[in-house]
Amino acid sequence: MGQGELFDNFTHSIKSGDTIVCKFCNVEKNVDSFSFASGGNYRHRTCKSCTNQQQKIRDKLRLENPLPCKDHSCPICTKRQEDLEHLNNPNQIVWALDHDWNTEVFRGWICHKCNRALGMFHDNVDTLKRAITYLEK
Repeated sequence: MGQGELFDNFTHSIKSGDTIVCKFCNVEKNVDSFSFASGGNYRHRTCKSCTNQQQKIRDKLRLENPLPCKDHSCPICTKRQEDLEHLNNPNQIVWALDHDWNTEVFRGWICHKCNRALGMFHDNVDTLKRAITYLEK
């Protein structure tokens, strides 16, 4: 697996008429079906249709699972809200809604940093185990 496959927020030139395979639905679509990421340097790897569907799922899960209480700690890094508040934009909440994209099942509230880390590894347990093995060397 190449770095571009593992970390898919890479920059390259895309011309009108090019196609991209959506990382979520695995359908090859015209580049115009993909939004530009913030900064406009590259296109997201999830098509607009899948992005909209994902947002609907997140909105539904947020309604069903309110934000955790003030003394909640991230189950991965064990940091509490007061440990994390200085790391975030003042208007951003500390907790990220974590869920399984395949089953749409809520897993819990984790900090944004841990959420991004899991996302970089595509929630792939085998990849995470290899990363642990690597770190333990």
